Amino acid sequence: MNKIVEKKNINVLIFFARREKQKKWFEFWKKNYVKVFSYIYENTIGDAKRTARLYMDKIGYEIIKFDILNVLKEDEYPPGWQYLNMIAYAKNYGGHYRFYGLSNDELAILNKKNEPVEITSRYIDGDNVIIDSRKLPKDLVPIMSYAKQWAICDDVERSKYISQSTFEEKKKFHDAILANFEIIESYCREYQDSIQAPDEVVIFDLMLETFTEISPNMEHRNDMNDDK
Repeated sequence: MNKIVEKKNINVLIFFARREKQKKWFEFWKKNYVKVFSYIYENTIGDAKRTARLYMDKIGYEIIKFDILNVLKEDEYPPGWQYLNMIAYAKNYGGHYRFYGLSNDELAILNKKNEPVEITSRYIDGDNVIIDSRKLPKDLVPIMSYAKQWAICDDVERSKYISQSTFEEKKKFHDAILANFEIIESYCREYQDSIQAPDEVVIFDLMLETFTEISPNMEHRNDMNDDK
């Protein structure tokens, strides 16, 4: 049976991104926030979005909002040699990206949408929650502060908190938990059949949910750094 090969298309993606490491005062030519117009040669919009994220990660930017997503058929290519050159480049190299600074209005709207989310479901803030560090394995005592910060019960709040945290914040959390992952997992597993687990166990178990959401992106970035 012949394998069906999905045809690639020119995908038009316009999105907003921010630098993961804010520019220094003397790096006047760099921009903390950019609007990117791109042609990406991929099978689907979903594939194009993944390609865009990988490229932006590689150059130190995080995509925070896709604005326009569209697929161009060959008879829909825009006229003009500059557009045709960009499309040809995308077909040869996978993608073509143009960066623009943001207007004051765009920046104001973007900042408003990215205002820090109010977290109302941290486990540590729950009624009658009592954490006794003396009950913890000694290796877990130093990372209890991460559990208090990242153990968020509500899925939506947790997802927003992750997306609005800086790369450095997420990496610091990820690396600290990864170094103690087996100890944390073993500690939580001891109580997996318990009807009522202690608060110390529940908070670490919830923290591991956040760690699981963050890990794929962190591991991808580490793989890219190893390849450099």
